[in-house]
Amino acid sequence: MPVSSEQLQAGDIMGLQQKLSEMKFQSAKKIPSETLSEMLKATEELRDSGIMDHLVNVGSLLPPFKLKNQDGVEIKSENLLANGNLVITIFRGHW
Repeated sequence: MPVSSEQLQAGDIMGLQQKLSEMKFQSAKKIPSETLSEMLKATEELRDSGIMDHLVNVGSLLPPFKLKNQDGVEIKSENLLANGNLVITIFRGHW
């Protein structure tokens, strides 16, 4: 069952933030310090670029769109929305 941003409780959000912080901390311990430093610098440069001002937030309405799935088949958002709420996950590529 989809959850709207209105349905999220403050405790749910804090719990998620705590889990994400712990994952970040545990990951950082496994990354060589020089690599971690480069990663943090790149993240800061992205934030400084203003990219954070253009994020799509939970509950944002998007115009209709078409995207190719992992098999290269074009999928229309309106076809998916006919079945209910839509959650989109974007990954950078095949690994």
